[in-house]
Amino acid sequence: PLWLGPNAVVAVAMALMVWGLIEAGSGGWGSTRALGPVVAGALILAGFAAAGLPRLDQPSEATRLVAAGLVMMMLAILSVVGTVFFVITFMQNVLGYSPLRAGFGLLPFGVTAAVLAPMGARLIRRHGRMPLVVVAIGCEAAGLIGLSRITPTSTYVGIGIFLALFGAAMAIFPAVSLDLALSNAPPDRGGVVSGAHAAALQ
Repeated sequence: PLWLGPNAVVAVAMALMVWGLIEAGSGGWGSTRALGPVVAGALILAGFAAAGLPRLDQPSEATRLVAAGLVMMMLAILSVVGTVFFVITFMQNVLGYSPLRAGFGLLPFGVTAAVLAPMGARLIRRHGRMPLVVVAIGCEAAGLIGLSRITPTSTYVGIGIFLALFGAAMAIFPAVSLDLALSNAPPDRGGVVSGAHAAALQ
């Protein structure tokens, strides 16, 4: 099938990056076993994106705004992956949580994002994109700064508050980035842009 090739490329790239992350636990981040697969996977994804992303036949300003929406979503998801990896590792290796308890420890992030996400479109219509972007950036900055300062003596309540702030930011970013991309895309390319946004979200 036509979809098998692209999916196989992405699967190989992601497998390499995960393998590198796993190897970093034993060999360290500076080891070739960790950096090699991560860099290789990233290069494969970059090459795939450069070769396969759809071109939008629009004026340059509109094209830049569509790209900005997609890049905003990708950066938000990258921050989620890094933060979840750090928090899970901290809870298990420093606080002594079991894997199950550490998973439950992420609930403030997930619950906050799930509760606020359905409100995104309504908030955009009422307040516009820019105020929401400012709020999202503020919440994410506060959450990340707070999480960067946790210590072995930190309480879960404090960690949970920072996770909730981070979750609030991640509830806003998808709605804002999708609205920005779709509102500047040609009418006949809405499906393509929406699919690209969904891919960035994954």
